[in-house]
Amino acid sequence: IWMAYSQGIELSFGQLATIAVLSTLGAIGASPIPNSGIALVLLIAEQVNIPTNGFFPLVVTVDIILDRVITAVNTSSDIYGSLIATHLVSKYMSLDDLEGTSGPV
Repeated sequence: IWMAYSQGIELSFGQLATIAVLSTLGAIGASPIPNSGIALVLLIAEQVNIPTNGFFPLVVTVDIILDRVITAVNTSSDIYGSLIATHLVSKYMSLDDLEGTSGPV
């Protein structure tokens, strides 16, 4: 949206809705992939006819820094989630309960 308005392009409601839907779907699937935000920006800008030639280098510069923070938050939240799950499961199960089961322990 910023790229469009900074170039003097007015976006219609349909274009804004398209950006919202594609951004939401892209955020769900691309979170664990480093630097995927750059590809998503190009994809979304192309879908709503926003030229990327002028301001895209600025987006890439900011995204490199921002992506490091997003990756750190994603990784640490995965770690905390697995630690919480391990703690909750260990209250109800012990390693003795798993003896004789097939599969990895």
